[in-house]
Amino acid sequence: MTAPSPSGTSSQREAGAGAGAGAEGDLAQNKSSPLKRGEQAATAMEANLTNLESKLDALLAAFESLEEDQEEGKGRKEHTNDGGR
Repeated sequence: MTAPSPSGTSSQREAGAGAGAGAEGDLAQNKSSPLKRGEQAATAMEANLTNLESKLDALLAAFESLEEDQEEGKGRKEHTNDGGR
């Protein structure tokens, strides 16, 4: 009977190679998982920012409309005051 080589039998080497490939696959998957989570977080932030931008645009439009209404009201008030003199 011969002693096994220092690197093990051929079946042991194949099993080790398969385990190494699996470990590399797991490592690649673990690296892509944070990347996927980061991309999902970025997409969610983009959606939230778009929603916030829409709300800010609506508020700005409402304030501009209110300001225009107040300016028109002042013009009418001044006009009626001038006509009464």
